[in-house]
Amino acid sequence: MCVQLINLIINFSALCFQLVQLFTQTVRRGVNQKLNRVVNFSIQFLGRFPKLLLLGENIQI
Repeated sequence: MCVQLINLIINFSALCFQLVQLFTQTVRRGVNQKLNRVVNFSIQFLGRFPKLLLLGENIQI
């Protein structure tokens, strides 16, 4: 009985760990998608205004 209880606890904690991993993966995917959208928008924005891009390069120098 005691061994079964220990096995149950181990299995339950392993399941919880897998659920946490799955959750973090989905959160990361969501964050990555949002970041990609921001980056793509920035590239499009700078593509429309090349003078701003040149201005940014001058400031960095």
